[in-house]
Amino acid sequence: MFYCIWLIVSLLLPFYGVIRFWPPATFNDEFILFNDICTVLTFAPLFFILFLSVSSQTIFLLFKKYELESLVKIGLLFYPLSIGLYSFIVIERWPLPVTIVVAVVGSAVGITHLLLTTWIRQMGQARRH
Repeated sequence: MFYCIWLIVSLLLPFYGVIRFWPPATFNDEFILFNDICTVLTFAPLFFILFLSVSSQTIFLLFKKYELESLVKIGLLFYPLSIGLYSFIVIERWPLPVTIVVAVVGSAVGITHLLLTTWIRQMGQARRH
């Protein structure tokens, strides 16, 4: 039960945050530094939670009967895809080294969320047996 609530909250909050803190496309904004800070501190982690962790958990839920090893390989496909998509979104904002650092740090948050969610799922299954 807690796992289901966790997944719903993990879907809704990052979805709202990604929409709310989407980086503006123009540089004519008077709060450019604030927007960069919001992008680094909120958009990047929420983006990777949504596109790396939640999408991987969706695959795990849809294909329950497959072996864990094959599901992990499928889940690992989301890592380069999410980094590529994130880099495409923010490539014009910062130099490439900054984009890579922010992508790696944001993806670390997404991977941590994925591991925590997997642990919550396994603990829920262990209680049932």
